[in-house]
Amino acid sequence: MNMLRSLPVSAPFRGIALSPNGHKSVSREDLDVITKCGLAVIDCSWKQLELIPWHKMKMGPERLLPFLVAANPVNYGRPLKLTCVEALAAALYIVGMKEEAKELLSKFKWGLNFIALNRELLEGYASCKTSVEVVAAQQLCLQKWEEESIARKKSADAELAHTHCSSEEENDYVDGDEEENDSVDDNDEKQEEEEDDKEKDDEDDEEKDDEEKEDNENVYQDGEKQTNSLVDDEQ
Repeated sequence: MNMLRSLPVSAPFRGIALSPNGHKSVSREDLDVITKCGLAVIDCSWKQLELIPWHKMKMGPERLLPFLVAANPVNYGRPLKLTCVEALAAALYIVGMKEEAKELLSKFKWGLNFIALNRELLEGYASCKTSVEVVAAQQLCLQKWEEESIARKKSADAELAHTHCSSEEENDYVDGDEEENDSVDDNDEKQEEEEDDKEKDDEDDEEKDDEEKEDNENVYQDGEKQTNSLVDDEQ
């Protein structure tokens, strides 16, 4: 690549070194030193920092990186889990060497995704003049992300509650339909009962009429008998 070279642990380096032992964030203040003496990163797992022979290293000013998210395939989307190339590219971008950062990342298939994933953060850090401003920008970004996360959670909870209410209203509507159907069925049964009662009353009236008619006939016959009896008596 002709952009990087490996240095022995004890080799002197006067440029900016990205190190967990740093007390300041990298910023545009470091541009001059990086341009003249270069930029270095310690190639190791940060889980094994206790194994690094710090006392043997002869480094220039040590710097920290602000909050960034990894884009490498192993730790994609995880904060602060950067590869060496991501760390170097981030520092170059922040001090103002954006094209050099892109060129370095372009050597990897996923490399430029790092800038795309962290564009807002990187642009915010790159606009700062000092390490103090970089840290302040970091805090603002983290606060903004937290607020957006809370807002998304509230929105999701509200949507869930709305869905739950809609489901209850739908159930109430179905229950209302069932009650209405039950009411219709009750009315139908009542109407049928009334019709049955009416038919029964009609039948009773007919039977009553028949009985009255029969009684009248009996009275008529009895009257005839009495009349005949009177005639016979007169004779």
